[in-house]
Amino acid sequence: MPKSIIKMSDSTVILSVLNPTSERKILKKNIQVASVSEIDEVMSCDLPDNSETYVLKENTIPDHLLPLVENVSQKLTKSEREQLADTVNEYADIFVGPNGRLGHTDVIEHEIDTGDARPIKLPVRRLPIAQREVAEKEIEKMLEQGIIQPSKSPWAAPIVLVRKRDATWRFCVDYRKINLFRARTPIHYRA
Repeated sequence: MPKSIIKMSDSTVILSVLNPTSERKILKKNIQVASVSEIDEVMSCDLPDNSETYVLKENTIPDHLLPLVENVSQKLTKSEREQLADTVNEYADIFVGPNGRLGHTDVIEHEIDTGDARPIKLPVRRLPIAQREVAEKEIEKMLEQGIIQPSKSPWAAPIVLVRKRDATWRFCVDYRKINLFRARTPIHYRA
């Protein structure tokens, strides 16, 4: 729900609910769709009479990305916050969507130069049963979303699940051994 001010009468408020996605959403009975807090005073803001239209940039940011903009450091200036909001809005498609789908880009493909090194195929690490289920679900999800695809490469590295602060798991691949064989590309700086 967007932030708004509503005048209540008889302890009743009528809300318009919009589903901006193409997915069907079901609102179950008694589900909380908004939070309400009482305010003491509303200050009016007179706009100039030059009949210009004012657009709030903040309203263009998808709801699931608003915390990225609202919870930024207080050290940012107002113009830096606006610039951040514009950037998040412009690239909203590359963030995790409200449906949990990861964003992506197809602008560039990455190739790892291993020179003439013999391929390394590291063994799969055994995972505890609980982690195995998490890994299988994550692999299934990434396959469905087209993030990964089956590989017949002679190179292989094991997966590692790392627990995050919120007690969920981060899916990682341990490329440390393979990175040892990556050809180092020198970076040239202009003087």
